[in-house]
Amino acid sequence: MRSKRDQQGELLIDHTFSPGITPEWAAAHGATGPVVGAGKKYESGLINCKHCGSDVLLHPQRMREREWCWTCDAYICDNCGLLRKLGDYTHKTARQQMEEVFNRYQRSF
Repeated sequence: MRSKRDQQGELLIDHTFSPGITPEWAAAHGATGPVVGAGKKYESGLINCKHCGSDVLLHPQRMREREWCWTCDAYICDNCGLLRKLGDYTHKTARQQMEEVFNRYQRSF
């Protein structure tokens, strides 16, 4: 039987034997995501949004429910979930959108 977790990957940042990064360094360089200091590890789930193709980090302390597309039978990012709820939304996966762009490009030659 399939599970929602079947589509999940994993992110591992291991600074066990490295100096890691500090919050100050991350802020100064515009780094987003988890800040992992010296001697620490960070593990989290990772999914790919089927609508826009972006990678979504599954924050372990998140309390609200993840967005789920019943048409794709997959998780989607919060941005695509919000667009879908606002109404003016045409359901297309990232793959379908890329194929449309590719076909338009081919026709232009």
